[in-house]
Amino acid sequence: MPVDLAAAREGIDAFWAAWPELRRELDLAVAEHDTERMQQLLHEYVDAIHPELAWEHAKGLSASDALVVSAEGSRELRSTAERWLRAAPEPDAVWEFHSARQPDPGGLEYNLALNDVSLALPETTVTYEVDSERGYIDVTIHHPALPRLDDSSRTTFAFLFLDWLLGEDGVERWIGTVESSVQPDAAAGAPAQLVAAVEELSLASMDLGWNLLEAETEAGLPVVAVALAQLKPIDYPLFDLHVAVELPYLDQNDGRLPVEGSAQALSAFEDELEELLGEDGLVVAHDAVNGVRTIHVYGDAESSIADTATVLAATWPEGEATVTATLDPAWDAVAHLRA
Repeated sequence: MPVDLAAAREGIDAFWAAWPELRRELDLAVAEHDTERMQQLLHEYVDAIHPELAWEHAKGLSASDALVVSAEGSRELRSTAERWLRAAPEPDAVWEFHSARQPDPGGLEYNLALNDVSLALPETTVTYEVDSERGYIDVTIHHPALPRLDDSSRTTFAFLFLDWLLGEDGVERWIGTVESSVQPDAAAGAPAQLVAAVEELSLASMDLGWNLLEAETEAGLPVVAVALAQLKPIDYPLFDLHVAVELPYLDQNDGRLPVEGSAQALSAFEDELEELLGEDGLVVAHDAVNGVRTIHVYGDAESSIADTATVLAATWPEGEATVTATLDPAWDAVAHLRA
């Protein structure tokens, strides 16, 4: 179900307007371990933001309790959960707030009951393969009890385990494919090894910068693109609006790519656009083909980045510029530019 920005904002505002009274009721429900009452209190308010959001009461990292409103792994809803969080009051000793499930390695010391099967979490092992170019780790989860579960439950177990181990955002940011195996693997290791691999990949990814990509159209014209080495929307959870700025240019080589004065003008335009966007937006890529460069910008859909880009594009001297804005929380518009 697509996100209605106006309805989501109305739901978020209503949630936090009701929070003082909600909090008093939740405090009583938590003290009495009354999960049904918590469901009654929170469901309507969270559902009003978006019906596919989930909420969870968890142990706090600093406070005693945490309230989590989660996109449940949906890239389309991650920015909505983030807007809910950024509208929240300051945390205190009792309540803190999160827009994704946090790592809880301590929870891996217990048993998980899933479809009447008890899984001792300390018996879980992992195998993995690091893909540095993509910036992801492909993971297979092993557990002796997996043969007793159906395929759907095995997948559920794998993602629950990874959420506890790395946190929901950590899984989205660093984990590629996820599989579960009913066969024991002599090469499988302790989950701590996966945590270490994620930390190592995180450090290695800090200096990746930009990728140069080249291709050809069906007509044989060259396409040249420059994109962030890791186009991961989770790194910018509020940036859910794609703004494409298309600029025709005059100085071209035989392949209709920009050269000389046009190349310099395009670079200067992009620099000015980045400066005007400030913290509300980010240039993530540009590509040139057949006499047109397209600059791909992502930013906060509740900001004025589309207007900013439109005003600047109107000053482009080498032809009529076009600006198109589309809600795109999953960054699908630049999927073809990912390594």
